[in-house]
Amino acid sequence: MTIFIFANNINTTLAGAVSNSAGTITLSSTQNLPASIPAGKALVLTLNDAATRGNYEIVYATAISGATLTVLRGQDGTSPLAWLTGDFAFSPPTAGQQMSFGQLADNNTWSGNNTFSNPVAVGNAASSGQAITLGQADATFALLAGMATQQFDVAPPTEATNAVNLGQFVASLGGTGYFEIPVIIAGTKRNLVVQYGTAALVSSGIGNTSSTFNLPIPFPNSHLWDIASFGGISPPIQGTPSATPSGLSQVQLSLYTQSSGTFALVYLAIGF
Repeated sequence: MTIFIFANNINTTLAGAVSNSAGTITLSSTQNLPASIPAGKALVLTLNDAATRGNYEIVYATAISGATLTVLRGQDGTSPLAWLTGDFAFSPPTAGQQMSFGQLADNNTWSGNNTFSNPVAVGNAASSGQAITLGQADATFALLAGMATQQFDVAPPTEATNAVNLGQFVASLGGTGYFEIPVIIAGTKRNLVVQYGTAALVSSGIGNTSSTFNLPIPFPNSHLWDIASFGGISPPIQGTPSATPSGLSQVQLSLYTQSSGTFALVYLAIGF
């Protein structure tokens, strides 16, 4: 995009004829001409024939020496023409100049190094490439190296690839206890709950004996399945123990016994 310089009231004529391929023009007067044109910038002039006033050419002057200007011919949609001594040269606003200015209600693209002496108010950025307001991107960043005690705070994960924080896996561990693991069941985020414990099953003699025992915590949604085994160092020779879910908060333990007594069993219950 051309960067323009401006001068007021340049209104003169050509000091000599100009061919349609000439790269310089000489004016009859230096009145109101700038002393120089910075590199990379242009002064816009319009040429107009004195005979008919119907022919126009816009040129961009890129250098100046007195009344002689180095020009780019046929700008802003005009064509290079041959001109005569005495044809007009002046500096009205052109469409190319006007279109180089930003308009508040239009979509504008800015380039170059621009300095604003007063604050520019902008809304919060909504997409990449937009300016952001002070405070929109405020953050405290942790150093990633050089600290053996580096810590990061993370929220509970919502996807399979998210980090987890210490304590998110709820648990109460011991001889009887439970722990929870976040999982997705049928598209819904839930906690898989694993419970375990010991139970004393009292038998009055030969036959099947069963009793229900409270779990460490009630399952929030569903009690899926249980297993049971003998506890103790030397399990008695009896039948195989079994475990069956009994509501959300209990497990039913069963055993076929061949004598009366108290039998130590252990169980594992899983639900969510």
